[in-house]
Amino acid sequence: MPSTDFGENWLALVDNEYLNVVAFIMNSFKMGYFAFGESGLFSADFTTWEHLDMTGVSGGNVTCYTSTSQYLFVGTEKRRSL
Repeated sequence: MPSTDFGENWLALVDNEYLNVVAFIMNSFKMGYFAFGESGLFSADFTTWEHLDMTGVSGGNVTCYTSTSQYLFVGTEKRRSL
């Protein structure tokens, strides 16, 4: 979601991906850009994106994150049961 004209127009960061959170993280795990929403993505150069293995993450779209020197934690939407 970068903008080249101070927010008048926005470019897609990753085509066909719904993203909520984009962050730069530097720790012992990896240094680079993480993007989360319906899926998780990683990029070392903000151009080429790789999908992260989100196995075990439940609850819906990722809405927030935090990290330590060794771990990356994500928060997800709560899914309602009908």
